[in-house]
Amino acid sequence: MMAMELITLHICVLNECSAETVNARDLHEFLEIGRDFATWLKARISQYDFFEGEDEQMYFCTI
Repeated sequence: MMAMELITLHICVLNECSAETVNARDLHEFLEIGRDFATWLKARISQYDFFEGEDEQMYFCTI
């Protein structure tokens, strides 16, 4: 039986390792957050003490 995909996963190479990733905007839409994307993302970055260039980066993956 094949699993139902709720949100599109992408395979990316991060630091020489394959990882399943999601598009942050797609995740925001799927979760039906109720506030704008930028505000939600900034709050998540602050809440989890992400560091620019280490924890959150833009990756271009093969889709």
